[in-house]
Parts: sequence; structure tokens; C-alpha cells
Amino acid sequence: MRHRPAPARKLLLIIDMQNGFFDMFKKLYPAREKVVRNINALREIFRQNDDLVAFAAIVHKKDGSTIGLEAKKAWNVEGSREAGIIPELAPVKGETVLKKTRFSAFHRTGLAEFIRKNKVTEVYITGQVAGMCVINTSLDCYNHDIPSKVVTDAVMDTTKESVKFFSGYFHSLGIGIKTGDYIKQNPISACLLTPTYKPVADRQLYAAKRAREKGKNRGKL
Repeated sequence: MRHRPAPARKLLLIIDMQNGFFDMFKKLYPAREKVVRNINALREIFRQNDDLVAFAAIVHKKDGSTIGLEAKKAWNVEGSREAGIIPELAPVKGETVLKKTRFSAFHRTGLAEFIRKNKVTEVYITGQVAGMCVINTSLDCYNHDIPSKVVTDAVMDTTKESVKFFSGYFHSLGIGIKTGDYIKQNPISACLLTPTYKPVADRQLYAAKRAREKGKNRGKL
């Protein structure tokens, strides 16, 4: 019997949303709650549409053999609290966690192979920080000929000015997208949403429905 080929899928990639970074950067923008809310709304839609969710997290060996040029000693050490994903975004069954040691989520992580194996057609990048790991991962998507978008209200940086600059930069390249716009383009039934995500996604879905209704009404005039 012939096996059916795996269906083409999208991938939601969540970068470096770890305890250690929130300890290191005392202030990140936009607010943690807003970004977590947007990422979780996207996670729910990706799962309900049978798309993929993966985390890329910087994790180093205790002996310091994996650290980069910018570091003097090991940090986000494997097995430590700092290396863990923040509780609000804790990975669930079916979500993949890739360990990385450099800015790009592609560097020695197997991400490119994971994308090919799962027939991923497009990657949606979220997380932090915009000016380092997010932009490096976005560039490597291009280098691997993998279409990608950066969800600009689901990424963070150390200053408001950096967030504004990189958000504008991604949109100017045509690879920026907002959480609400993704939801409008990829709606799911509100009855399928789990309690964790329902309040946010309900508002986005309602807004999308209202926009569609307004468009239809203008067409009748």
C-alpha cells in the first residue's frame, strides 16, 4: 500500500522566550503580557489548523564549550531554570524544542532538516530579541530559500526605539505581519479554542468578522 505524502504545513517559530533572558534584560518591549498573549493566540490557530509549533532556545553546556565570542562563561546552562521556556509559553505535547547556541535558530540545530522533513512551506517568526536572534533567523530563512514572515507585534527588543525600527524594517521588506492580520487570513471556529487562548482569539476573530461584514456592506452601496 502506498503511503500518502505528508501535507504541506506552516511553522510557528518561537525564539528565546526563556527565563534567563527575562532575568538578563530587566526591561523588554512591548510588554511581556502582550507578546505572550499574541504568541499563544497564534499557537492555538496553528495547532487547530494542523500546522507546527517549535521553540528555538539558547542552551549552553556547563563547561562553556558551546559559548560564543560575546560570552566569558556559560549561561542558560542546560537543565537550569534560566534555560527553561517561560511558564506562560510552556511547550505542550506535539511542540518541538530545538536547542541553539548562536543567534540564528538554524545554526547547528537541525531546523532546516526539520522544515524539509515536515514539508513546511512558510515560517512565522516570533520571540526575542528583534535585532539579534529574530533578524538572524529571518535572514537564514532567506539563505535556505524558505519563505518566512516576522510577526512584528509578537517580537521583543530592549528598547521601544529598537522595536519600532525593526518592525518598520520587516514591514518595508514585505515580510512583516501583525497577529490580527494572520488571524483574519487563517480563521478558525471560536468553539474550537481552548480556555487558555479564547479571550484573545475571540476578540481577533470578532474583529475579522466585522471587517468582512463591512466590506460586504460597502459592496452593496
